Amino acid sequence: MKYRMTSFWAKILFLCSISTIVLSASAYSIAKPELLSSVMWQKKARYVYFPGISAVLTPDDPDVNRTFRIEVYFSDVVYAHQLDLDIQGSWPQIPRHELKRQTRSSRIDGVVKENAFVTARYPVCDDQASTSVDGDILGYRCYVDFYLGKETPTGTVGVSLAYKGETHPNLVYLVIVPESHRSADYAEKKDVSVEADDLSNLGDDQRENLAKQVVQISLGGSFSLGSGFLVKDIGRIQEHFSSPAGIGIENYGESNGAGENGSGLFVVTAAHLFPIGYSSSLDGIPDARSTQPWDPFKIKYDLFVNGQMIPEAAVIVAKDIPYDVAVLGIVSDRIDDLLSSLDLNHVDEFEGLRFADSLRSDLKNRENSAAASFTVYGYPASGGGALERRRGYLKSKDYATDDTSNFGNLAKFKLAPPGFMDGDLAESGMSGGPIINDQGLVVGLAIERPLDENSLIAIDLTEFGSAGKNVDNSLCFYAFNPFDRVFKLVNLESSCEYGNFGSPQLDDFEPLEGEWIIQEVLGERPTGEVTEGFQLTGQSTINGHGIINGHGIINGHGIINGAAMPNGGSLAVHADNLTEINTALFQGEFQFNPASFRTYEVRGIRVLKRPINSMSEGLILGGLIVGTKESLDQEQGTPVYSIRDFVIWLHKHGYESDLHRLVEWR
Repeated sequence: MKYRMTSFWAKILFLCSISTIVLSASAYSIAKPELLSSVMWQKKARYVYFPGISAVLTPDDPDVNRTFRIEVYFSDVVYAHQLDLDIQGSWPQIPRHELKRQTRSSRIDGVVKENAFVTARYPVCDDQASTSVDGDILGYRCYVDFYLGKETPTGTVGVSLAYKGETHPNLVYLVIVPESHRSADYAEKKDVSVEADDLSNLGDDQRENLAKQVVQISLGGSFSLGSGFLVKDIGRIQEHFSSPAGIGIENYGESNGAGENGSGLFVVTAAHLFPIGYSSSLDGIPDARSTQPWDPFKIKYDLFVNGQMIPEAAVIVAKDIPYDVAVLGIVSDRIDDLLSSLDLNHVDEFEGLRFADSLRSDLKNRENSAAASFTVYGYPASGGGALERRRGYLKSKDYATDDTSNFGNLAKFKLAPPGFMDGDLAESGMSGGPIINDQGLVVGLAIERPLDENSLIAIDLTEFGSAGKNVDNSLCFYAFNPFDRVFKLVNLESSCEYGNFGSPQLDDFEPLEGEWIIQEVLGERPTGEVTEGFQLTGQSTINGHGIINGHGIINGHGIINGAAMPNGGSLAVHADNLTEINTALFQGEFQFNPASFRTYEVRGIRVLKRPINSMSEGLILGGLIVGTKESLDQEQGTPVYSIRDFVIWLHKHGYESDLHRLVEWR
């Protein structure tokens, strides 16, 4: 009997506020149990959601459309008791809303977890392998159903399936329950004077070499996770991760944690490209900062380097979730392939990209009337998998800008496009790409598309060092999850320093104390709204756009028509071609949900958890906050478009006795 590995992986691509997908037909080998296929689908509507495509469920959806099934296929038998469904919702985290596990004796109709909003059934696993009509073994199937009730608050519900307590990145799913209320506030558009130094002082060979070092990171050759860049000397990043908590990057030459000898060659990228399960991401995050992160599946990531795909080329050797930086190590048996893709003959010839000494030094000699420009490299979804180079500017007086979400001693900066750039500066797939100065040196790491409509936030890697590396995450933690739009802050000790969110406004205000969980609530942007040339004040958006190619299995049958895929390749999917894609690509009446590919924006926030003290008494848990006031004399509140907006406001007004009167609810 023939054995065929069928992969249908997906991963959300973010520059904080944009989503995308990428699928592929290539096989992928990881440590057992091997995950061969992963998909979530609605049993009645037959809408298909791969990890990275958000499901969308409106309050008006009938009961028959509110049941979802997560269906996965493994290479070996997996037992139901080894699987656990974790769900983090948009409801308050209070005892009566806890997703309580039913005992075996009290289960009714297979229900294993439930609260007022969600019902999860016990997993079902087959003890015999599923086979195709051609006799190919598709794998051993497991599935689990869950139901979201009509009372589920608007927001994003995160769902992850854990195997023996650990979650594969492709077992994480999202369900958006969109909010209908909307407040819009537009700013005037303005042009900018920019010094045109877009690597023009470098030779052609130097510019070509820079581009070669920028890689696309994929899981199993199926779905692009994002961008990264090759380095040999990781400088301050190594200092940040040289902690007793793990083996340290410096030891990678001996072992990379995946049973292979390390190479000493690395890829620097963004940590948020590698999602973790919700039981971990919201209940302490024990591995938030680690030089030996847990990896039960021993995943090796593919790298697309200079036009060549290198399968199973790298493993995670360090990641820091709050600081959003990760380091991949190149496995030794892929060194020759890497060198060949770079047109090198020996590892001693490899240099990779180098880091600048200081971003500030790039700004000192600028005239106030002109802005310093930098080059952004990455693999945007709209480019169909091709490397692109874009230019953004940074005014010296705006560094660091007041709308970057800085935490602790981490420094970030914001780039904006020059003039009226035709297209986006920051896009899906560009997370993890390098920001290059006019000398060809790395100054930053692209991580977010921020509050403004067309700009990019990057980590200043020239000031990245040892700060925060020995922090106890259970007592001091801060991070924003761009997948479910959740911000978590833990401050339970006096030495905890989480910074001022990049805002000089907060220099004179006391830090928040206790444990806070806040979620941004999304709503669909009206069809046909024109935003080009404008900035939505404080408003972030999510644009559905992706690249697909691959296989998926439901009920033991492939649902992807492989003949519809182009040779080799990739196929861009967006709202304009979705009908064509659904017709040509899917079989058995399955299809993508058109709502998954619409544009979403932030409509407000919900406080899901807060400390019980006088400061927070005015904040109703779970209520939708759509506006805030600076004083009682302000007749109309300022719309709340982001967690950061709200948290800055909370620092300034949280201790006022009439806090509840300064908040506008919906």
